[in-house]
Amino acid sequence: MKIGITGTTDGIGRTLSERFKDVLTFNRTDGPLDDCALVFSKFSTCDVFINNAYDSDAQPKLLDYFYKQWRDTNKKIVSIGSVVCSYAPSGEGHEHYIDHKKKLRQVHLDIVKQKNPCRSFLVNPGPTDTKMISHRHCAKLTTDQIYKIIRYVLGAETYIPEIFFYAE
Repeated sequence: MKIGITGTTDGIGRTLSERFKDVLTFNRTDGPLDDCALVFSKFSTCDVFINNAYDSDAQPKLLDYFYKQWRDTNKKIVSIGSVVCSYAPSGEGHEHYIDHKKKLRQVHLDIVKQKNPCRSFLVNPGPTDTKMISHRHCAKLTTDQIYKIIRYVLGAETYIPEIFFYAE
């Protein structure tokens, strides 16, 4: 199974690129993430696309683009969402991030309703031990725990379109 992953220089993407076999990567040095055709050209031969890198509204655009290309195939798209799309977090300063993750979820839900062979998975982790939230003092998931959840949903005998999970 060939897997294409965005955002592999650090955090979740780096762990995924280290744990999965037969991986292609796309990072900012490869070009702009919101150039969907460019990203797709690198990953078109993959069986799975992991839509990991957060860059403004690039994730929902990439999900929509890849799905339109793959809708009649048995390929899989895993998008890294966030639990913030299901509740209003306290604090300020992350409004754009929350809006983009909610848009990602809406695109995903629209795809799931279509019931085509291409499968969209939305993995919504809680706070994760990455640079983005290193300043927060709370229970955090490890990037390896996220890898294990993605491996689980991809390998499950049943279709798990969306999953939310937190550290305890």
